[in-house]
Amino acid sequence: MSEVKFKPLEPLSAWVEYPLITDKLDPPVFRCRLRSVDMFNLMDTVDGSGKFKAGKATLECAVEAVAEWELTRNGEPIPATPENKLAWLRPIIAEQVADKPDGIVLGVAILLDARNRENFLKNS
Repeated sequence: MSEVKFKPLEPLSAWVEYPLITDKLDPPVFRCRLRSVDMFNLMDTVDGSGKFKAGKATLECAVEAVAEWELTRNGEPIPATPENKLAWLRPIIAEQVADKPDGIVLGVAILLDARNRENFLKNS
């Protein structure tokens, strides 16, 4: 029998905050909970010719990784449905994250955090 050498993952991360350099949010902080993603999520994204497209993969995978968020419009919460996630994340996905080095944008920061198993480990 094989002994597992990894801990089970929680389905969602704790709340993560991304301070953005943008005027598209007030305050300019995107707050969400993430689902874990891996390279299989990224490799599922190809264009019509069968070629991998990094920008398309980043957008689709980042949208998929966001499980919950704290976004409102006119004071009303916006549900994190697949349609809403694409519509409301698309305008901010390329905004720079203020506390990340080298101009990392929100979509890349989400992917990096969603791929980090440490963000999903159970305490047991």
